[in-house]
Amino acid sequence: MKKIFAILLAGMFAATLSAANMGQTTTVERQQTQKVEVSYPKAKDPQTLDDIKNPQMETTGDDITQKIISKVFCYVPNRIMDFLDMTSLDLKGGLYGGLGFRLTNYFGLGAQYGVNAGLYKDVNRQYGIGFERGYQAQLVFLTMENISVTDPIGTVKEFWRHGSNFPDSNAEVYAIGTGARDYWAIEVYAYALAGAKVGVHPIEVADFITGLFFYDLIDDDIQLKRY
Repeated sequence: MKKIFAILLAGMFAATLSAANMGQTTTVERQQTQKVEVSYPKAKDPQTLDDIKNPQMETTGDDITQKIISKVFCYVPNRIMDFLDMTSLDLKGGLYGGLGFRLTNYFGLGAQYGVNAGLYKDVNRQYGIGFERGYQAQLVFLTMENISVTDPIGTVKEFWRHGSNFPDSNAEVYAIGTGARDYWAIEVYAYALAGAKVGVHPIEVADFITGLFFYDLIDDDIQLKRY
């Protein structure tokens, strides 16, 4: 009987020691886990990642020579293109009517409405055919529009503009060099089933003038490239 009692006491003592060791082990493991979580490496600086994705290439003597040769050999074609860029002409026909003028989007008077198909020679070297629908009206500096160009052929760009009050010059459709429309254009238009819109683009005029002195203001010059 004494032996059994001694064995039970010994077993209880061993179990107590085992539980204590397990608690200590669990506490140590938690501390280690917390340490591991705290020691996770921090994210890299986004600027550093951008530098890795887009490393800056060192300009070499060959690059400079290529740019000079490109400026010289493409001078005449680029000046011709810049000269043509200064004006635009859109010929349109369809169930469409309108009359007005615009001295940039800050000031104008007129309205247009309907559906038409047009031949485009427009800003940012848009050449081809576009299908326009919707309406547009301007009273001094207030504008109301819901107009789009779709299914273009050639380099004509698609766009859709809708809203009222005052257009935002920072909108993508007005982006200098790439946008579908020129926020700063001076335009006159007249439509009655058929008609035309004539425009002058002041920024393109400035690009032509600076181009005479080898400075590409809009960064749209043709360049020679090695292959």
